[in-house]
Amino acid sequence: MKDTIFSLFSSNVSFIIPDYQRAYSWENDQYEQFFNDLYEQSKGENNYFLGNFSVEKNKTTSQLEIVDGQQRMTTIIIFIRSFINVCSEKVKSENIEINLSELEKNYIGFSGNSKLVPCKIDRDYFEALIINNKNVQTKSQSQDKIRNAKNYFTRRLKKIKSSSELPGIMKKLQESIISMTIIDNKADAAIMFELLNNRGIDPTEMERVKAYLMYQIYTNDEKSFVNDRIEKISSLFGEIYLFLNDIKKTNEDALLWYHCNAYYGYCYIDDNYETIVDFLKEQINKITEKQKKIEFIFIFVEELRRTFSNIHEMEKSKNIGYLKRLFLLRRPDNLYPVIINGYRYIRQDDKIAYLERLFHLLELLAFRLAIIPTNGNVKVNKRLDNILNFQGDLNTLYNGIRSNFADDEIEWRWTDEAMRDVLMGPVYEIVTNNVIHYIFKIYESQIYGGDFPKLKNISIEHISPQTPPPPKVIDSGYDLTKKNDYSVKFRNQYLHCIGNLMLSAGKQQNDLSNKKFIEKIEIYNRNELGLKHQTELKKYFENPKKIKWGIAEIKKRRDAIIDFILEQWSFQNNERYFTKN
Repeated sequence: MKDTIFSLFSSNVSFIIPDYQRAYSWENDQYEQFFNDLYEQSKGENNYFLGNFSVEKNKTTSQLEIVDGQQRMTTIIIFIRSFINVCSEKVKSENIEINLSELEKNYIGFSGNSKLVPCKIDRDYFEALIINNKNVQTKSQSQDKIRNAKNYFTRRLKKIKSSSELPGIMKKLQESIISMTIIDNKADAAIMFELLNNRGIDPTEMERVKAYLMYQIYTNDEKSFVNDRIEKISSLFGEIYLFLNDIKKTNEDALLWYHCNAYYGYCYIDDNYETIVDFLKEQINKITEKQKKIEFIFIFVEELRRTFSNIHEMEKSKNIGYLKRLFLLRRPDNLYPVIINGYRYIRQDDKIAYLERLFHLLELLAFRLAIIPTNGNVKVNKRLDNILNFQGDLNTLYNGIRSNFADDEIEWRWTDEAMRDVLMGPVYEIVTNNVIHYIFKIYESQIYGGDFPKLKNISIEHISPQTPPPPKVIDSGYDLTKKNDYSVKFRNQYLHCIGNLMLSAGKQQNDLSNKKFIEKIEIYNRNELGLKHQTELKKYFENPKKIKWGIAEIKKRRDAIIDFILEQWSFQNNERYFTKN
């Protein structure tokens, strides 16, 4: 059925986005494209097409539930709110012929009768910001995106030089052609979405999985049960989307892969299947009985809901220290299947202590991988796959990590001596910056106590600077040759080693540039950043009466920091935490 935006909204019908649909997800690229297309089309006489909208009649209200097109529908309403706000200012000072109250009535709603009701997570925020035009604090990623879209449209509309163009833009939007498909029930909605999915629409992996599983229920279940069971699946996905909207440290598609790896074997499923749907097709096709297929689908979705619930709980947790360290290291991605199984096999009577030990062990493993990367070594990665098929026993996981690398060809990677060898060298050139940041953040908090201060623009400071002070600087305090340069030995072994590094931030980094060492010491000792490890250098002076920073001082500090690192991240030193009952 062909229609226009105006005829669709000027009726008494209102729309609702059901909770099983994803929250608002458009970002700058999408709404920039929307605005640019609309603005360009407003200058011509041809029709503007906004595509297909699929809706389902709500059985209990007069609302239409949006099956396909919720992102575009939401964006249209956000745009119209921005348009009304901008024109309200201009109408007072310029002669613009446009009925703003009619626009608000037709597209926004009034007296509590909103024309569009988003899914639950965004409902109150959308009502306040878009319907009632009030500024309120965001509480989720999707709410941030709604606010950003409104701000973007407001800026773009204000930049239009001639206000006479504005009525034409709104006229073009209202006359935009759409096609409308009205669906009678959830079962028909499922098959409709699956058919759309197979004809070039580009939904997310989660939406593909949801559509495919609903379609399998439609195909395999008894007719009298189909609608109720699809409603149940829809409800479970609604809960998943609620959790998803608060998950910030990984994205939904990655989490889907991690979930499947956790539940169906840590074997890099994505190496064997292009999509999760391909994987699910194979699993479902192995099952001969239709009722068993339905059972598999419900178990899969319920377990998926549990995974998203657990990851949501994990991110919200404030009392698991090693989890914070794991994320600070930025290394949890390939360890998510272990984390998922950690929650899966959790002992509720010892929940926090159990998780803390698990995250501690994962942090040791992640740190070792960061310091001594596998660099695509197939043998190492294969053994990691084997040991990371975690089923809840920490002793087994710990022993698996230790024993699976007892091979002359790769065992050296996992010894403390191997880690010491790496750390003795030019760490700055071979270890990523975020790992060096991590080491000093833990060093600061463990040696001096307290939380690491909140700093912006953290950088790595070379105490002996990478570029020596110019020749005119007399007695710089650094280990320089007569030619005012570092020796080859110094450059190769000490300039970039961890004993010559510390953290800096913001303006301090510029203040330290090319300073004599005695001037740097004064800046460090002021401790303006609250970094106490900047004030410790004096204890490494070989000659307390002479303020100098050279090979001897750097070696002493390097060795002290390496001892700290081995105490913190040695498997052997931490064995007692994982081999107890």
